[in-house]
Amino acid sequence: MKLEQIHIQNFGRIKSATVKLSERGLVLVQGENLDDPSANSNGAGKSTIVEAISWVLYGKTAKGATGDSVINRQEKKNCSVTLDIVDDGVSYQIARGRKHKVLKSNVHVTTDDGKVNLTKGTDKLTQALIEEIIGCPYEVFTAAVYSGQEAMPDLPAMTDKQLKLLIEEAAGITLLEKAYGIANQLHREETSEAETIIMQMENATRKVDAAQDRVEDAKRSVATWDGEREARIMDYEANARILLDEAKDAKKRLEDCRPIEEIEEKEDVVKRKSERLDVEARKKKEHENEVAKRQGEATRLQANIETLVGNIKRKKTAYERLKDQIGEPCSSCGRNHDETSLGSAIEAAKDEQTEMMRDARALQAQLERAKEALKTAREKLDAYVAGMTDPTHLEAQKATLRAQRKDRETIAATLDSAKRRALKAVETVKKEREVENPFKETVKERKKEFEAAVDHRTELKPKLDAQRRKVAVAKRVAELYSPKGIRARILDSVTPFLNERTARYLGTLSDGQFQATWSTLSLTAKKEVREKFSIVAQDSKSGGTFVDMSGGEKRKIRLACALALQDLVSTRATKPIGIWIGDEIDAALDNAGLERLMNVLEEKAHERGTVLVISHTDLRDWISNSITVRRKDGYSEVVG
Repeated sequence: MKLEQIHIQNFGRIKSATVKLSERGLVLVQGENLDDPSANSNGAGKSTIVEAISWVLYGKTAKGATGDSVINRQEKKNCSVTLDIVDDGVSYQIARGRKHKVLKSNVHVTTDDGKVNLTKGTDKLTQALIEEIIGCPYEVFTAAVYSGQEAMPDLPAMTDKQLKLLIEEAAGITLLEKAYGIANQLHREETSEAETIIMQMENATRKVDAAQDRVEDAKRSVATWDGEREARIMDYEANARILLDEAKDAKKRLEDCRPIEEIEEKEDVVKRKSERLDVEARKKKEHENEVAKRQGEATRLQANIETLVGNIKRKKTAYERLKDQIGEPCSSCGRNHDETSLGSAIEAAKDEQTEMMRDARALQAQLERAKEALKTAREKLDAYVAGMTDPTHLEAQKATLRAQRKDRETIAATLDSAKRRALKAVETVKKEREVENPFKETVKERKKEFEAAVDHRTELKPKLDAQRRKVAVAKRVAELYSPKGIRARILDSVTPFLNERTARYLGTLSDGQFQATWSTLSLTAKKEVREKFSIVAQDSKSGGTFVDMSGGEKRKIRLACALALQDLVSTRATKPIGIWIGDEIDAALDNAGLERLMNVLEEKAHERGTVLVISHTDLRDWISNSITVRRKDGYSEVVG
């Protein structure tokens, strides 16, 4: 991977600059502060270029600056950094802005000369994409790519966890960690699938057992139904025999009855006698109707007389009252009544009373005649009844004949009913024997279900075996990518590489005085060996440890370890980074030390393509290619 070019706008000290980064060899970056010559190169902004690289990639500088603090203090807006990258023939452009008129305060990723936008929905997702493109996180970048007086990591002083994480990131083992996660997930999925098939097998076995139970239940139902059917047939046959016996008994009793012909002959004789009785009865009814008619007439006349007598009594009372009013005052005029004033009323009342008396006498005469007619009618009725035929013997004969006919009909009906029911019972037995046991078909269906369940379980067996093989393979793959698998082997292989590189750099920087050993194992207080990442530094002359060394000596060891770590990043199989940056790494070195350091950096520039050395010291005697960051009127520009 090559960092091709960076364009800076209103970032830090720099207002605008474009710097080529790839294949530049060993480059000296120095500063010139024209606003304050007494400051020499301090404050010129010479570290701004590499800080911009860190910021555009990770959103913070190697010194940890973020947010609006990176914006040029004079411009206060439109801050942006654009970095061109080429990785395996693919060109990427990463652009990050802060209060920028186009980029706003977001980060963008494009490819194919900006034609394809790879930017995600959020900066967090886009940042993950950038780290995937670069192939290392911020911690590895600041440890292995950018080494500065403030940013250089103190590798010998790091904990096991910090050092292990840094080495794994630098060696690209984090990809194996992702692979381990994927393998674990695949193992879980394959195991889950196997468990699902096992559950299916168990469920299939339960279904087989249940189907077998249903087959047995169906067979028992067949036997039960057959037994119940035989019991019903026995009941039907017993009932048929009873009915046949009833029919025989009814037939015998019918034969013992009086023949129907004799009954009918006797009924004809009685009928003819009854017809004569009917004539007499009708004649008697005529006499009775006549008596009733005469009785009604007499009753009506008697009622009319009684009504008329009541009216006569009321008229007589009214007549007497009129006569009693003579000499009494009139209620209208007040004068006393006399025979003259009441005479006409009294006479009229007397006439009405006389008329009613005549009517009463006429009605009484009619009543007497009606009573005489009633008496005559009754005498005729009594005389006719006395001469009628006595029907008692005839009715007894009728009753006897009716009873004989009814007994015969009842017995005949009983015989007919018994025959029909007996035939029906026999037919029921026949039909019952012809009915097919319905559970036999159920047995067939249950057997098919059982066979299907067995077939399904049989089909699952090779599927389960195959899935178990997949689980075994997935488990082996997970073990391969686990911390104890290939990752451990890689770390074991990484350690000799780091030791060789560190020894090489320390041999050059300190003329073999110091040693720094990367180790994956250590002894506990109980002298037990355990896995632990550490860097053990030692002075071969004095025997002192890293803690006992001076600042300059520690600086050489840190620098050697950082250079070795950068070699690891640059030579790893995935995402090698072809640039290394050293910020003030020459501080506190004498001329001999500077010469050794320059030899190391020349070799690294030849191997990696570009090495940027940021320094206050004029190193042009050792580095011919240089860039100057010049500050003037509050802005910095890049020259060279």
